[in-house]
Amino acid sequence: MRRKLTILPVLALGLIAAAGALNTGITADAANNAMLAAPEVGQEMSGWTFKDPEGVAHSLEDYRGKVVVLDFWATWCGPCRKIMPEMQKLHEKYQDRGVVVIGMNGGERGGDPAAFMKKKGINYTLLLNTEPAMQSYGVTGIPAFFVIDAEGKLAWKGVGGARSTHEKLVRAVERELDKIKS
Repeated sequence: MRRKLTILPVLALGLIAAAGALNTGITADAANNAMLAAPEVGQEMSGWTFKDPEGVAHSLEDYRGKVVVLDFWATWCGPCRKIMPEMQKLHEKYQDRGVVVIGMNGGERGGDPAAFMKKKGINYTLLLNTEPAMQSYGVTGIPAFFVIDAEGKLAWKGVGGARSTHEKLVRAVERELDKIKS
């Protein structure tokens, strides 16, 4: 009986820690490997259509021929908020070179993503209620990033707000731009 009582608190602490990691976003490189079971790099990405805050519909097909960077996020996610200024810089640097950055907001808990982005000076495309894409793309932690090449295939994926993740994302964008030039 003594052994069972010792195990229960340890299990409870483990579950609380795991829930906390999912709730705040995942930043470890190990999470990059585990978070996205599907799709795989090189795979054609499934299409989607979502609306922006003004009610205008956007679909992945609209951006064929461009490098698309998807940033899955929510206003309650600390790592998501922290990385957004870097995503804005990426948008500003590459928007005239055929790169589209799209904030894929999903899993909101009462926040106002459009007001949040406006207040922070973030002006790349925002799409709302993107939970279906989160599910089909295998997103289990946020922020989650996908780089989709000009042909609509997955070029890179990653998760977390770590600087190293962002640096890998930028390198993936640059590789895809080099492919378009050649």
